[in-house]
Amino acid sequence: MKAFLNAFWDERNAREKTFIMVGGGFLALFLAYQILWAPAAAGRAQLHNAVPQMQAQLALMTEQANEARTLKAAAMSVAPSGHALLDGMKASLTEQGLQGAELTSAGHVLQLQVKNVPFGSCVAWLDQVRREYKVQVVEAQVTALPHPGDVNLSATLQGIEP
Repeated sequence: MKAFLNAFWDERNAREKTFIMVGGGFLALFLAYQILWAPAAAGRAQLHNAVPQMQAQLALMTEQANEARTLKAAAMSVAPSGHALLDGMKASLTEQGLQGAELTSAGHVLQLQVKNVPFGSCVAWLDQVRREYKVQVVEAQVTALPHPGDVNLSATLQGIEP
């Protein structure tokens, strides 16, 4: 192949060689422009045009994130009521390991009866429902049992009004 190209080049006169070299230079510049410069310039222009739209989207997303944080905080402060409160508190009793607890609802007041349970578990559960369900202990009667740390608990709970 190299011999063929050398023979082709040697057969050309000076004017043809100059014409081929200038044409080759222009072809090289054209290809460099089409392959390297034009795509980069088009991409730059496309990004330049997309920046204002992306900034608007960022502003909208930031506003929505702030609103979501506000709504989350508001939802966290709303305590459940009615059956949702009773069901949630019964589930938390089971999670805390206070088996055999009787929880009944009478309007806005809840009555709790628990027998033969660790005192620490009762106090931990009462603190949990105070924070999570926004209820407070209105009245409590704790009776110590012969086994150290075990108690019978009878309590009246009421929702805290915001």
